[in-house]
Amino acid sequence: MKRLSTKLANPLGSLSFPVFEEILTSEPPNKKVSMAKKVARSWLEREALPEHRLVVYIGSEQIKNLPALLKSFRDGKSRLDKVPPIKDLGVKVEPDKVTFKSRDRESLQKLDEWLVSKGCETSGVT
Repeated sequence: MKRLSTKLANPLGSLSFPVFEEILTSEPPNKKVSMAKKVARSWLEREALPEHRLVVYIGSEQIKNLPALLKSFRDGKSRLDKVPPIKDLGVKVEPDKVTFKSRDRESLQKLDEWLVSKGCETSGVT
């Protein structure tokens, strides 16, 4: 049985490319990378806002079509007792739960209280 060589043949023969050799042998630009990380960190600290979540478990609620009700609540088409409108309310429907997201923690807490008073099982605002 013939043994295969583990060395790769150079298709260009003895030609070499000094640009590639320089890139492979030079050290990475640490100064540029650390500067980019500092810029990204400062932008995130300035622009990022906290997001709060509320999970309602399906099968525990007494309200029919809860996701549609809360989407219309977000859009201003319906109102809930003592719950202020939440303009940035995100609704994610999953097979076993409905997750609500917002930056407004106080409004989510009021929504949580309203859902609990209607008989829903929630995770609380996190």
